[in-house]
Amino acid sequence: MVPALAIGFDDLHKRVEAQDKQAALHQEKLKELQGRLSALSQTHLLSNTLRSTRALQAHTLIKHRLLRLIEHIHLLIPSLRSAAISPEEEDLRAKLERLKDEVQRSLGSGGGRGRVNELWALLGAVKAAREREAGVGRDALEWKVVDQEGLERLATILAEQQQGLAHLTSLINNDMKDLQIMERACLFL
Repeated sequence: MVPALAIGFDDLHKRVEAQDKQAALHQEKLKELQGRLSALSQTHLLSNTLRSTRALQAHTLIKHRLLRLIEHIHLLIPSLRSAAISPEEEDLRAKLERLKDEVQRSLGSGGGRGRVNELWALLGAVKAAREREAGVGRDALEWKVVDQEGLERLATILAEQQQGLAHLTSLINNDMKDLQIMERACLFL
């Protein structure tokens, strides 16, 4: 509204009515914008939920494929095929199972699983380092492949797993960026 000279109550009354009309138009436009914003927000929420669900399914599939590979890896290493489980390994297995049960109880519905997976990887690395150190003075176990075809198959499987993990990581990073943008936009509402 533009400032204008108002002389008397009639001019003042006209001015108030004009301001009321303008305020009503503004309110109407605000409702329209809120509707568009809520529709846009709903669309983004649904698409991101779908994308995260797909990423979770892909992660689960890759995890299961990797576990199947780990189950059969001992067949590719001849020195492990004929080795019996030692009492120390049996004790370690029992301790790890107790720790696994304790961690699963403490996690409950699944928060922090990434950290647990990271710790499992770290535990595997520590165990491998200890085995290497222990094997320095005596006959150390080495990785051996029975045949070239098995090695090529193993390399192919690991390459596919790596590609899948890289793709999943990029999807999750993109989703995190989108989520941060949406959070910033929600702060301004």
